Amino acid sequence: MTSNTEKAVEKVMKSASANAHAGTDMASKVAHDLIDRVARRAELAEESMRRTAVNAEKKMRQTMRMARERGVSARGSVGEFVRQHPFAAIGIALGAGALLSSMRRRGDRRIEREDYTEIH
Repeated sequence: MTSNTEKAVEKVMKSASANAHAGTDMASKVAHDLIDRVARRAELAEESMRRTAVNAEKKMRQTMRMARERGVSARGSVGEFVRQHPFAAIGIALGAGALLSSMRRRGDRRIEREDYTEIH
């Protein structure tokens, strides 16, 4: 025969076990709900990034097409200028070449000076 104490302990143990299961079930539900919310937000973020990438690609293609058209137009304008003013075109080309060469030489000397000061 079991004593009242044993019955009371057994009742407390069953109650604790039931509470533990309820707590575990509740924690499991909360965790699943949280995972579902995080997954949905990740899905929305991915959709947004995809839309942004598609829009950026469209803009880039449009910009490249416009740049290509402007390049063709500029090449035609330059060609026409050279045909109409050949000596002026030669003078501009020589001046631009001299300017670029001068800028490059100055840059090379500056780099040499920086290298020298770093060594000493």
